[in-house]
Amino acid sequence: AGNAAILRGGSESFHSSGAILDALHKGLAAVGLPETCLQRPPVTDRAAVGHLLRMHEHLDLIIPRGGRGLIERVMQEASVPVLAHLDGNCHTYLHAAADPEMAKAIAVNAKMRRTAICGATETLLVDRSVAETLLPPILEDLLQRGCELRGDAVVQRLTRAVAAASEADWDTEFLGPVLAIKTVAGLEEAIDHIARHGSHHTDAIVTDDAAAAETFLNRVDSAIVMHNASTQYADGGEFGMGAEIGISTGRLHARGPVGANELTIYKYRVRGQGQVCLQALKRLGLDEVWWLVSPQNPLKPVAGMGRLADRLARARAVAAHPRLRVTALERRLPTALTAETLRALRHWFAGVHFVWLMGADNLGQIHRWTAWQEIFHTVGVAVLDRPSYSFTPVAGKAARRFARARIPERKAGRLASAPPPAWTFLHIPRSALSATALRARAPSGLPDAVAVRVEAILDRSATQSVTDGPAAGAAEDIVVIDLAGRSSIADYMVIASGRSSRQVVSLAEKLQQRLKAAGYGPVAMEGQRSGDWVVVDALDVVVHLFRPEVREFYNLEKMWMTPPAGEERGARAVNA
Repeated sequence: AGNAAILRGGSESFHSSGAILDALHKGLAAVGLPETCLQRPPVTDRAAVGHLLRMHEHLDLIIPRGGRGLIERVMQEASVPVLAHLDGNCHTYLHAAADPEMAKAIAVNAKMRRTAICGATETLLVDRSVAETLLPPILEDLLQRGCELRGDAVVQRLTRAVAAASEADWDTEFLGPVLAIKTVAGLEEAIDHIARHGSHHTDAIVTDDAAAAETFLNRVDSAIVMHNASTQYADGGEFGMGAEIGISTGRLHARGPVGANELTIYKYRVRGQGQVCLQALKRLGLDEVWWLVSPQNPLKPVAGMGRLADRLARARAVAAHPRLRVTALERRLPTALTAETLRALRHWFAGVHFVWLMGADNLGQIHRWTAWQEIFHTVGVAVLDRPSYSFTPVAGKAARRFARARIPERKAGRLASAPPPAWTFLHIPRSALSATALRARAPSGLPDAVAVRVEAILDRSATQSVTDGPAAGAAEDIVVIDLAGRSSIADYMVIASGRSSRQVVSLAEKLQQRLKAAGYGPVAMEGQRSGDWVVVDALDVVVHLFRPEVREFYNLEKMWMTPPAGEERGARAVNA
């Protein structure tokens, strides 16, 4: 990414920082990186600091390390984002339910393991109800280790060795063997004290009460909060993060230990597949490209496919182009084969010239599809290049069978108007992405995109809308089929008849209007142009409205009401 770092030490460490930089330059050279990745201003003038703080056009982040005066100056004067590390005024709270032995071990370690680090406890809070039993052994151990103790009146009564704590002590980062001790009435007072006097660095609670611990962890606003652990554990190395430059007490962008990950920037590299559709629109001279979101690919396992409504919603979110249309037409059809779907499309959209778009990988296996040759005889076929499939599929069974029907790539614009069979192969920018790979990487248990509303549609809207009908007459022979466990296209299918094409269309339009008015979301409708067979798709319920002779010809009831072996029929008739 071309990043670099600037090391600007004080005048007292100028030569030391130079020696460190020389060593790092040797390491950079050993791995083939330029020495200019790491730089140091050649001056020690304090005015240079002010200049650096205003170089927002060159610097992305300033990390000040040093005394409070330096850090406050940087935060006040910088026009560049600052990752600040101020005081480490850390607290350990001994709750009423703390185990005495654990409380002693943690309190002593939190103060005395290393007294001058930012993670050392500076104030010990103790529940007043247990102070007389918990504190004496802790105070004795701390005094033996040479710790100066400052406490409130309750603590002072326990031993004469405790000096009186001032109000300033509660706000002080001692950075040495000095500890302020305060007794509190309970958890609420402890949290309030930390909020008023803490530095949002590291604070801990010692307790066997899980609910009290959870309250503390949730409500204390610090970069690191702990339960039954020493505040000295607040370190990137202890966390398994490796070296860190400090504990950030801010809220953005990094909080807590700042290591290599927190100092590394990133960018998103997106490799899309929308170019397939755009290439097809341009090179084939198409008016629109329809994305057919399939209920189920018969050549792929059902597991991992996800609900059709979820996949449809995600596809619509991606297809941000006025000439890309996302549809789940196949769920509205009594078809299981691509050839049948294409035949139905030709029937519903008479006069429209369709071109079937598919990847080169499908050209190599299409001969395994049922009625695959009918696809080529129904519509034009455009095959789009895929990685590793540029050559083998073109020599495969389907390509050989229709070799004479292949249109040269330079004349691909003729495909849409050419009588089938006709096909072409388009070389386009290739992407290694695939639906199978994306499903494998996607988290399981995606939430439903559409709430289940079957009963409301059937009981209040679908049946009423169909049966009420227009003045010309009501729907006839209404059948409701339960699709649970049979198909992913919908939960229920409703089949009904109208006496004429006009009545079928009228019934469908009235049903669509009532469903929308009832708040059942998007309701699609197909087939109203001819009126022989109209499908109303309310996502979880698909309604098929027929003229009687068309219904008899397609006989959907027989297809969907024949149960698998050992099951009862999942359908019921509704009198109308």
